[in-house]
Amino acid sequence: MIFNFFMNKVQLILIPIFILATIAAVLIFSGAGPGLNQKSGKGSEIKFWAPYPRAKMDFALEGYRRMNSGLKLIYEEKENQSYYSEIIDGLASNSGPDIFALNQERILKFKDKIFEIPFEAFNLRKFKDSFLGAGEIFLSKSGILGFPLFIDPVVLYWNRDLFGNDGFSRPPQTWDEFLTYSQALTKIDSNKNILQSGSALGEFSNVLRAKDIISLLILQGGSPIVKRETLEVKLESAESAVRFFNQFRDSRKKTFSWAKNLPLDKEFFLQGKLAMYFGFASEYREFKEKNPYLNFDAALVPQVRGAKTKITYAKIEALAVSKLSVDKKFDFNLINYLISPEAQKSLQEEFFTPSVLNSLLAFPVSDPTMEIFRQSALISRVWIDPEPEKTYLIFKDMNEGAASEKKGIEELVRDAGEKLKSLLGPFIQPNL
Repeated sequence: MIFNFFMNKVQLILIPIFILATIAAVLIFSGAGPGLNQKSGKGSEIKFWAPYPRAKMDFALEGYRRMNSGLKLIYEEKENQSYYSEIIDGLASNSGPDIFALNQERILKFKDKIFEIPFEAFNLRKFKDSFLGAGEIFLSKSGILGFPLFIDPVVLYWNRDLFGNDGFSRPPQTWDEFLTYSQALTKIDSNKNILQSGSALGEFSNVLRAKDIISLLILQGGSPIVKRETLEVKLESAESAVRFFNQFRDSRKKTFSWAKNLPLDKEFFLQGKLAMYFGFASEYREFKEKNPYLNFDAALVPQVRGAKTKITYAKIEALAVSKLSVDKKFDFNLINYLISPEAQKSLQEEFFTPSVLNSLLAFPVSDPTMEIFRQSALISRVWIDPEPEKTYLIFKDMNEGAASEKKGIEELVRDAGEKLKSLLGPFIQPNL
Protein backbone atom coordinates (compact mmCIF):
# COMPACT_ATOMS: atom_id res chain seq x y z
CA MET A 1 0.00 0.00 0.00
CA ILE A 2 2.81 2.42 0.87
CA PHE A 3 4.61 1.46 -2.32
CA ASN A 4 1.49 2.16 -4.44
CA PHE A 5 0.94 5.49 -2.70
CA PHE A 6 4.40 6.71 -3.63
CA MET A 7 4.10 5.44 -7.21
CA ASN A 8 0.84 7.32 -7.67
CA LYS A 9 2.52 10.51 -6.46
CA VAL A 10 5.32 10.02 -8.95
CA GLN A 11 2.87 9.68 -11.81
CA LEU A 12 0.97 12.83 -10.83
CA ILE A 13 3.61 15.42 -10.01
CA LEU A 14 7.22 16.39 -10.40
CA ILE A 15 8.97 15.90 -7.10
CA PRO A 16 12.25 17.08 -5.59
CA ILE A 17 15.39 14.98 -5.74
CA PHE A 18 15.30 14.14 -2.03
CA ILE A 19 11.85 12.54 -2.47
CA LEU A 20 13.18 10.58 -5.43
CA ALA A 21 15.90 9.24 -3.16
CA THR A 22 13.23 8.06 -0.74
CA ILE A 23 11.30 6.32 -3.49
CA ALA A 24 14.49 4.64 -4.65
CA ALA A 25 14.98 3.35 -1.13
CA VAL A 26 11.43 2.00 -1.09
CA LEU A 27 11.98 0.27 -4.42
CA ILE A 28 15.25 -1.24 -3.24
CA PHE A 29 13.91 -2.43 0.05
CA SER A 30 10.61 -3.74 -1.34
CA GLY A 31 12.61 -6.27 -3.34
CA ALA A 32 13.66 -8.00 -0.14
CA GLY A 33 11.28 -6.91 2.56
CA PRO A 34 10.37 -9.08 5.55
CA GLY A 35 8.20 -11.96 4.49
CA LEU A 36 9.70 -12.16 0.99
CA ASN A 37 12.24 -14.73 -0.09
CA GLN A 38 13.96 -13.33 -3.13
CA LYS A 39 16.40 -15.72 -4.71
CA SER A 40 19.68 -14.14 -5.72
CA GLY A 41 20.90 -14.23 -9.29
CA LYS A 42 24.15 -15.81 -10.35
CA GLY A 43 27.19 -13.63 -10.06
CA SER A 44 25.86 -11.62 -7.14
CA GLU A 45 28.15 -11.05 -4.17
CA ILE A 46 27.69 -9.80 -0.60
CA LYS A 47 30.52 -8.91 1.74
CA PHE A 48 29.47 -9.19 5.38
CA TRP A 49 31.87 -8.13 8.15
CA ALA A 50 31.41 -8.67 11.87
CA PRO A 51 33.49 -9.56 14.96
CA TYR A 52 31.66 -12.86 15.46
CA PRO A 53 33.32 -16.30 15.26
CA ARG A 54 33.21 -17.67 11.73
CA ALA A 55 32.18 -21.18 12.78
CA LYS A 56 29.12 -19.90 14.63
CA MET A 57 28.09 -17.54 11.85
CA ASP A 58 28.60 -20.20 9.17
CA PHE A 59 26.16 -22.41 11.07
CA ALA A 60 23.63 -19.57 11.31
CA LEU A 61 24.05 -18.68 7.63
CA GLU A 62 23.81 -22.26 6.37
CA GLY A 63 20.11 -21.97 5.56
CA TYR A 64 20.57 -18.70 3.71
CA ARG A 65 23.36 -20.09 1.55
CA ARG A 66 21.24 -23.13 0.76
CA MET A 67 18.30 -20.96 -0.38
CA ASN A 68 20.54 -18.60 -2.34
CA SER A 69 23.03 -20.92 -4.00
CA GLY A 70 23.68 -18.48 -6.84
CA LEU A 71 24.91 -15.81 -4.46
CA LYS A 72 28.47 -15.50 -3.23
CA LEU A 73 28.26 -14.59 0.44
CA ILE A 74 31.64 -13.63 1.87
CA TYR A 75 31.59 -13.50 5.66
CA GLU A 76 34.75 -12.06 7.21
CA GLU A 77 35.40 -12.44 10.92
CA LYS A 78 37.24 -9.40 12.26
CA GLU A 79 39.21 -8.84 15.43
CA ASN A 80 37.31 -6.81 18.03
CA GLN A 81 40.12 -4.33 18.64
CA SER A 82 40.61 -3.34 14.99
CA TYR A 83 37.10 -4.03 13.67
CA TYR A 84 35.73 -0.52 13.32
CA SER A 85 38.97 0.99 12.01
CA GLU A 86 39.04 -1.75 9.35
CA ILE A 87 35.53 -0.80 8.26
CA ILE A 88 36.51 2.86 7.95
CA ASP A 89 39.63 1.98 5.96
CA GLY A 90 37.75 -0.51 3.80
CA LEU A 91 34.97 1.92 2.92
CA ALA A 92 37.49 4.66 2.19
CA SER A 93 39.27 2.40 -0.33
CA ASN A 94 36.00 1.04 -1.75
CA SER A 95 36.91 -2.46 -0.57
CA GLY A 96 34.79 -2.52 2.56
CA PRO A 97 31.71 -4.54 3.46
CA ASP A 98 28.20 -4.29 2.05
CA ILE A 99 26.77 -5.23 5.44
CA PHE A 100 28.42 -4.76 8.81
CA ALA A 101 27.50 -5.09 12.46
CA LEU A 102 27.67 -2.14 14.82
CA ASN A 103 26.61 -1.49 18.40
CA GLN A 104 25.14 1.57 20.12
CA GLU A 105 28.61 2.91 20.81
CA ARG A 106 29.30 3.43 17.09
CA ILE A 107 25.99 4.78 15.78
CA LEU A 108 27.08 8.41 15.68
CA LYS A 109 30.52 7.73 14.23
CA PHE A 110 29.11 5.62 11.40
CA LYS A 111 25.83 7.40 10.69
CA ASP A 112 27.20 9.11 7.58
CA LYS A 113 28.42 5.76 6.21
CA ILE A 114 25.11 3.91 6.67
CA PHE A 115 22.33 3.58 4.13
CA GLU A 116 19.32 4.70 6.17
CA ILE A 117 16.12 2.75 5.50
CA PRO A 118 13.21 5.22 5.41
CA PHE A 119 10.06 4.49 7.39
CA GLU A 120 8.17 4.40 4.09
CA ALA A 121 10.02 1.17 3.39
CA PHE A 122 9.81 -0.38 6.86
CA ASN A 123 7.37 1.57 8.98
CA LEU A 124 7.96 2.51 12.60
CA ARG A 125 5.03 0.46 13.87
CA LYS A 126 6.42 -2.69 12.29
CA PHE A 127 9.86 -2.03 13.78
CA LYS A 128 8.43 -1.58 17.29
CA ASP A 129 6.28 -4.68 16.93
CA SER A 130 9.21 -6.75 15.66
CA PHE A 131 12.05 -5.79 18.00
CA LEU A 132 12.52 -5.30 21.73
CA GLY A 133 12.51 -1.76 23.10
CA ALA A 134 16.28 -1.41 23.34
CA GLY A 135 16.48 -1.78 19.56
CA GLU A 136 14.95 1.66 19.10
CA ILE A 137 18.41 3.11 19.70
CA PHE A 138 18.98 2.45 15.97
CA LEU A 139 16.13 4.71 14.89
CA SER A 140 16.53 8.26 13.63
CA LYS A 141 13.75 10.74 13.01
CA SER A 142 13.54 9.71 9.38
CA GLY A 143 14.37 6.02 9.31
CA ILE A 144 16.27 2.96 10.45
CA LEU A 145 20.06 2.90 10.77
CA GLY A 146 20.30 -0.78 11.61
CA PHE A 147 18.22 -3.87 12.30
CA PRO A 148 18.89 -5.40 15.75
CA LEU A 149 20.72 -8.72 15.65
CA PHE A 150 22.07 -9.38 19.17
CA ILE A 151 21.34 -8.12 22.67
CA ASP A 152 23.73 -8.80 25.54
CA PRO A 153 22.24 -7.69 28.88
CA VAL A 154 24.12 -7.22 32.14
CA VAL A 155 23.18 -9.87 34.71
CA LEU A 156 24.33 -10.76 38.21
CA TYR A 157 26.44 -13.91 38.42
CA TRP A 158 26.56 -15.41 41.91
CA ASN A 159 28.58 -18.21 43.51
CA ARG A 160 26.14 -20.71 45.00
CA ASP A 161 28.73 -22.36 47.25
CA LEU A 162 29.81 -19.08 48.86
CA PHE A 163 26.17 -18.08 49.32
CA GLY A 164 25.32 -21.42 50.89
CA ASN A 165 28.28 -21.25 53.27
CA ASP A 166 26.80 -18.10 54.79
CA GLY A 167 23.22 -19.32 54.79
CA PHE A 168 21.96 -17.51 51.70
CA SER A 169 19.77 -19.50 49.32
CA ARG A 170 18.96 -16.94 46.63
CA PRO A 171 20.57 -13.88 44.98
CA PRO A 172 19.68 -10.34 46.13
CA GLN A 173 16.67 -8.77 44.44
CA THR A 174 17.21 -5.20 45.64
CA TRP A 175 20.28 -3.06 46.24
CA ASP A 176 19.49 -3.04 49.96
CA GLU A 177 19.75 -6.83 49.97
CA PHE A 178 22.87 -6.59 47.81
CA LEU A 179 24.59 -4.49 50.49
CA THR A 180 23.62 -6.97 53.20
CA TYR A 181 24.82 -9.95 51.19
CA SER A 182 28.05 -8.26 50.17
CA GLN A 183 29.00 -7.40 53.75
CA ALA A 184 28.22 -10.91 55.00
CA LEU A 185 30.10 -12.61 52.17
CA THR A 186 33.25 -10.47 52.43
CA LYS A 187 36.02 -11.99 54.56
CA ILE A 188 38.81 -9.66 55.74
CA ASP A 189 41.85 -10.44 57.88
CA SER A 190 43.22 -8.29 60.70
CA ASN A 191 45.35 -6.29 58.24
CA LYS A 192 42.35 -5.32 56.10
CA ASN A 193 43.32 -7.77 53.38
CA ILE A 194 40.31 -9.11 51.50
CA LEU A 195 40.45 -12.91 51.43
CA GLN A 196 36.98 -13.35 49.93
CA SER A 197 34.90 -10.62 48.39
CA GLY A 198 31.15 -10.27 48.46
CA SER A 199 31.12 -7.93 45.47
CA ALA A 200 33.53 -6.05 43.22
CA LEU A 201 32.60 -2.38 42.91
CA GLY A 202 34.39 0.89 43.50
CA GLU A 203 37.47 0.52 41.29
CA PHE A 204 38.02 0.95 37.57
CA SER A 205 41.46 -0.66 37.38
CA ASN A 206 40.29 -4.18 38.25
CA VAL A 207 36.51 -4.07 37.78
CA LEU A 208 36.07 -5.15 34.18
CA ARG A 209 32.55 -3.77 33.74
CA ALA A 210 32.92 -0.63 35.86
CA LYS A 211 31.58 1.75 33.22
CA ASP A 212 28.68 -0.60 32.47
CA ILE A 213 27.81 -0.89 36.17
CA ILE A 214 27.75 2.89 36.60
CA SER A 215 25.64 3.16 33.44
CA LEU A 216 23.26 0.63 34.98
CA LEU A 217 23.02 2.58 38.25
CA ILE A 218 22.42 5.90 36.46
CA LEU A 219 19.74 4.37 34.22
CA GLN A 220 18.01 2.76 37.20
CA GLY A 221 18.03 6.16 38.87
CA GLY A 222 15.92 7.55 36.05
CA SER A 223 18.47 9.43 33.91
CA PRO A 224 18.91 8.30 30.27
CA ILE A 225 22.53 9.60 30.20
CA VAL A 226 22.03 10.76 26.60
CA LYS A 227 18.58 11.32 25.11
CA ARG A 228 18.34 9.52 21.79
CA GLU A 229 16.15 12.10 20.07
CA THR A 230 18.13 15.24 20.95
CA LEU A 231 21.53 14.00 22.21
CA GLU A 232 20.90 16.01 25.37
CA VAL A 233 23.02 14.90 28.34
CA LYS A 234 20.97 13.84 31.38
CA LEU A 235 22.97 12.81 34.45
CA GLU A 236 20.70 13.77 37.35
CA SER A 237 21.01 10.37 39.01
CA ALA A 238 24.78 10.13 38.50
CA GLU A 239 25.59 11.55 41.95
CA SER A 240 23.80 8.76 43.79
CA ALA A 241 25.24 6.20 41.36
CA VAL A 242 28.83 7.31 42.02
CA ARG A 243 28.27 7.40 45.80
CA PHE A 244 26.87 3.88 45.76
CA PHE A 245 29.62 2.51 43.53
CA ASN A 246 32.43 4.11 45.53
CA GLN A 247 31.50 2.87 48.99
CA PHE A 248 32.79 -0.65 48.28
CA ARG A 249 36.40 0.56 47.95
CA ASP A 250 36.45 2.55 51.19
CA SER A 251 38.15 0.50 53.93
CA ARG A 252 36.68 2.83 56.55
CA LYS A 253 33.16 1.67 55.79
CA LYS A 254 31.26 -1.49 56.63
CA THR A 255 30.52 -1.91 52.92
CA PHE A 256 34.24 -2.35 52.11
CA SER A 257 34.55 -5.39 49.81
CA TRP A 258 37.02 -4.53 47.05
CA ALA A 259 40.55 -3.17 46.74
CA LYS A 260 42.94 -2.10 44.01
CA ASN A 261 45.49 -4.81 44.91
CA LEU A 262 43.07 -7.64 44.08
CA PRO A 263 43.05 -9.46 40.73
CA LEU A 264 40.62 -8.56 37.96
CA ASP A 265 37.13 -9.21 39.33
CA LYS A 266 36.31 -11.71 36.58
CA GLU A 267 39.38 -13.78 37.45
CA PHE A 268 38.56 -13.61 41.17
CA PHE A 269 35.08 -14.92 40.38
CA LEU A 270 36.53 -17.78 38.32
CA GLN A 271 38.79 -18.62 41.27
CA GLY A 272 35.74 -18.99 43.49
CA LYS A 273 36.72 -16.05 45.72
CA LEU A 274 34.17 -13.47 44.55
CA ALA A 275 30.55 -14.07 45.51
CA MET A 276 28.87 -11.68 43.04
CA TYR A 277 30.04 -10.50 39.64
CA PHE A 278 28.29 -8.16 37.21
CA GLY A 279 28.82 -9.35 33.66
CA PHE A 280 27.15 -9.82 30.33
CA ALA A 281 25.02 -12.79 29.34
CA SER A 282 27.64 -13.67 26.71
CA GLU A 283 30.16 -14.46 29.46
CA TYR A 284 28.19 -17.44 30.79
CA ARG A 285 29.70 -20.10 28.53
CA GLU A 286 33.18 -18.71 29.11
CA PHE A 287 32.79 -19.33 32.84
CA LYS A 288 31.58 -22.87 32.15
CA GLU A 289 34.54 -23.60 29.88
CA LYS A 290 37.26 -22.03 32.05
CA ASN A 291 36.08 -23.52 35.34
CA PRO A 292 33.60 -26.39 34.90
CA TYR A 293 33.64 -26.96 38.67
CA LEU A 294 32.49 -23.44 39.55
CA ASN A 295 29.03 -23.70 41.12
CA PHE A 296 27.41 -20.49 39.95
CA ASP A 297 24.17 -19.15 38.55
CA ALA A 298 22.79 -16.04 36.84
CA ALA A 299 20.12 -13.67 38.14
CA LEU A 300 18.50 -10.38 37.26
CA VAL A 301 20.54 -7.42 38.49
CA PRO A 302 19.31 -5.93 41.80
CA GLN A 303 16.70 -3.22 41.52
CA VAL A 304 15.92 -0.07 43.48
CA ARG A 305 13.50 -0.97 46.26
CA GLY A 306 10.00 0.09 45.36
CA ALA A 307 10.85 0.95 41.75
CA LYS A 308 7.92 0.46 39.39
CA THR A 309 10.13 -0.33 36.41
CA LYS A 310 12.85 -2.97 36.35
CA ILE A 311 15.99 -1.94 34.44
CA THR A 312 19.30 -3.41 33.40
CA TYR A 313 21.95 -2.15 31.00
CA ALA A 314 22.85 -3.95 27.77
CA LYS A 315 24.99 -3.89 24.68
CA ILE A 316 22.97 -4.24 21.48
CA GLU A 317 24.25 -4.85 17.97
CA ALA A 318 22.55 -4.32 14.64
CA LEU A 319 23.09 -4.98 10.94
CA ALA A 320 23.75 -1.89 8.85
CA VAL A 321 24.05 -1.50 5.09
CA SER A 322 26.86 0.55 3.63
CA LYS A 323 25.94 3.50 1.43
CA LEU A 324 28.55 2.19 -1.02
CA SER A 325 26.91 -1.20 -1.47
CA VAL A 326 25.87 -1.77 -5.09
CA ASP A 327 23.22 -4.52 -4.83
CA LYS A 328 21.25 -3.37 -1.80
CA LYS A 329 18.33 -5.64 -2.59
CA PHE A 330 20.57 -8.62 -1.86
CA ASP A 331 21.82 -6.97 1.34
CA PHE A 332 18.27 -6.59 2.61
CA ASN A 333 17.48 -10.13 1.59
CA LEU A 334 20.29 -11.33 3.89
CA ILE A 335 19.16 -9.05 6.72
CA ASN A 336 15.63 -10.34 6.26
CA TYR A 337 16.95 -13.85 6.80
CA LEU A 338 19.07 -13.03 9.87
CA ILE A 339 16.18 -11.31 11.66
CA SER A 340 13.79 -14.16 10.93
CA PRO A 341 12.67 -16.35 13.87
CA GLU A 342 14.47 -19.36 12.40
CA ALA A 343 17.83 -17.59 12.15
CA GLN A 344 17.38 -15.91 15.51
CA LYS A 345 16.83 -19.31 17.14
CA SER A 346 20.07 -20.55 15.56
CA LEU A 347 21.97 -17.50 16.77
CA GLN A 348 20.55 -17.90 20.27
CA GLU A 349 21.75 -21.49 20.39
CA GLU A 350 25.19 -20.70 18.98
CA PHE A 351 25.94 -17.61 21.10
CA PHE A 352 23.71 -18.38 24.11
CA THR A 353 22.33 -14.86 24.26
CA PRO A 354 18.65 -13.88 24.07
CA SER A 355 16.86 -13.01 20.86
CA VAL A 356 16.03 -9.46 19.81
CA LEU A 357 12.63 -10.49 18.41
CA ASN A 358 9.52 -9.77 20.44
CA SER A 359 7.93 -12.93 19.06
CA LEU A 360 10.68 -15.08 20.63
CA LEU A 361 10.86 -13.06 23.86
CA ALA A 362 7.12 -13.24 24.49
CA PHE A 363 7.13 -16.60 26.30
CA PRO A 364 9.26 -18.20 29.04
CA VAL A 365 11.87 -20.73 27.96
CA SER A 366 12.74 -24.05 29.57
CA ASP A 367 16.46 -23.38 30.11
CA PRO A 368 16.68 -21.63 33.52
CA THR A 369 19.72 -19.53 32.59
CA MET A 370 18.34 -18.46 29.23
CA GLU A 371 15.13 -17.52 31.02
CA ILE A 372 17.10 -15.04 33.14
CA PHE A 373 18.68 -13.68 29.95
CA ARG A 374 15.25 -13.41 28.30
CA GLN A 375 13.83 -11.47 31.25
CA SER A 376 16.93 -9.26 31.30
CA ALA A 377 16.61 -8.49 27.58
CA LEU A 378 13.04 -7.31 28.11
CA ILE A 379 14.10 -4.77 30.76
CA SER A 380 17.29 -3.64 29.01
CA ARG A 381 18.14 0.01 28.49
CA VAL A 382 20.92 1.44 26.33
CA TRP A 383 22.35 4.86 25.59
CA ILE A 384 24.09 6.47 22.62
CA ASP A 385 27.76 6.57 23.44
CA PRO A 386 29.62 8.99 21.13
CA GLU A 387 33.15 7.68 21.76
CA PRO A 388 33.36 4.69 24.13
CA GLU A 389 37.07 4.98 24.88
CA LYS A 390 36.72 8.64 25.84
CA THR A 391 33.50 8.19 27.81
CA TYR A 392 35.20 5.39 29.73
CA LEU A 393 37.80 7.91 30.87
CA ILE A 394 35.08 10.45 31.71
CA PHE A 395 33.31 7.92 33.94
CA LYS A 396 36.61 6.81 35.43
CA ASP A 397 37.68 10.37 36.26
CA MET A 398 34.30 11.03 37.83
CA ASN A 399 34.68 7.95 40.02
CA GLU A 400 38.34 8.47 40.90
CA GLY A 401 37.67 12.11 41.73
CA ALA A 402 34.95 11.09 44.15
CA ALA A 403 37.29 8.60 45.82
CA SER A 404 40.03 11.21 46.28
CA GLU A 405 37.50 13.63 47.82
CA LYS A 406 39.38 16.57 46.25
CA LYS A 407 36.16 17.68 44.56
CA GLY A 408 32.54 17.28 45.55
CA ILE A 409 30.52 14.67 43.65
CA GLU A 410 28.14 17.33 42.39
CA GLU A 411 31.02 19.19 40.74
CA LEU A 412 32.50 15.99 39.34
CA VAL A 413 29.19 15.03 37.75
CA ARG A 414 28.85 18.51 36.29
CA ASP A 415 32.37 18.24 34.82
CA ALA A 416 31.54 14.82 33.37
CA GLY A 417 28.39 16.22 31.81
CA GLU A 418 30.31 19.04 30.15
CA LYS A 419 32.88 16.64 28.73
CA LEU A 420 30.11 14.39 27.40
CA LYS A 421 28.38 17.39 25.81
CA SER A 422 31.65 18.30 24.12
CA LEU A 423 31.92 14.84 22.58
CA LEU A 424 28.32 14.95 21.39
CA GLY A 425 28.52 18.46 19.96
CA PRO A 426 29.75 17.56 16.46
CA PHE A 427 26.92 15.04 16.03
CA ILE A 428 24.01 17.29 17.01
CA GLN A 429 22.05 17.92 13.83
CA PRO A 430 18.42 18.89 13.27
CA ASN A 431 17.65 15.71 11.34
CA LEU A 432 19.07 13.20 13.85
